[in-house]
Amino acid sequence: MSLKELYHKYQKYHRANAMRQSYHALYKRIFSLHPELAAKEKNENLWLEKWRHYDKHVSVSSYRIFSKFIGEDINIIPLEICATQVEPVLTPYDYLEFYSDKNSLNLSLPHDCMPAVLMRNIGGKYMDEDYNPLDINDFLAQTKTTPLILKPSRECSGRGVQVIDRKQGNYYTRTGELVSSIYLQQHYHKDFLMQKCVRQHPFLEQFNPTSVNTIRIFTYRDIQGIVHPMRSILRIGGKGANVDNAHSGGMFCGVSDDGTLGKYCCSFLADRTPVFNGIDFEHGKYVIPEFDKIKSFSAAVGRRIPFHDLIAMDIALDCDSEPKLLEINTGGFSAWLFQFTVGPCFGTFTDEIMERCTHL
Repeated sequence: MSLKELYHKYQKYHRANAMRQSYHALYKRIFSLHPELAAKEKNENLWLEKWRHYDKHVSVSSYRIFSKFIGEDINIIPLEICATQVEPVLTPYDYLEFYSDKNSLNLSLPHDCMPAVLMRNIGGKYMDEDYNPLDINDFLAQTKTTPLILKPSRECSGRGVQVIDRKQGNYYTRTGELVSSIYLQQHYHKDFLMQKCVRQHPFLEQFNPTSVNTIRIFTYRDIQGIVHPMRSILRIGGKGANVDNAHSGGMFCGVSDDGTLGKYCCSFLADRTPVFNGIDFEHGKYVIPEFDKIKSFSAAVGRRIPFHDLIAMDIALDCDSEPKLLEINTGGFSAWLFQFTVGPCFGTFTDEIMERCTHL
């Protein structure tokens, strides 16, 4: 084995061990908040028999936690196995950096499937939507569109996302700071963009009007090369928040195959509530409009990204009932979103996926 091969093997081992430990820490934190979730389940020995075929040290915690939300099912995937065995194969690390950069997406996807990008900064260089050079001072002086979304292109989980408004000939943040070339250099430095704000569909706006509430849906390309829309959840921002991320005070709700919302919302720490932002999910019936269009849209996006067979994407539905892709999540798949709310992450594809990812 060459030195390079040894290095890559070490990197793989180190990455997998770090992911495994992070999920064990998450299980421990959840059990400290919700001790009842640690209770033993009736069929967990059958589940352990299946999953210890892939990892003899796998924790039973995933099964105990998620079965109390979606019912006992042998296909509930342990989060650590999803992260250490499935994702490295279906979302190869070689392409993560490229696809996780929001400034790269229009190189693979049609411009109209996303909110219009007015300005990009890539590696410190300013560019327009079509990657042509741009003078940032002229742009800030002449652009009239308002409001705009300013966000890092290589961050996730809503970090650094701001809404900026044009007032008296200048752009300002919602906290009143002037958005100038100096401000951008100081606060964003490089690798960011400005996009038109999505005017979301009234149905989605009702859950929280201050954030664009998105449908997180993932696609899977099977062994025949067919892209399937899989599980979906609705991400809802906390009251007054600009982002809908679960790590920023938001919650998420399961979505069935026909677009019907589930009866509760959940947090990443297993907090469950039937009412969120004043919306009664338990007693109301809410069905996402144009859900078949959203699923078809997700499959079309998945087909345009041939190097990844597992893609989680955040899709907004605009006021004209058109899906708009806000970002794709090629790393950090977050299987927990779906197993808290909808069902076993990969459902009937579980065995196929595990066969692909463990017998290379």
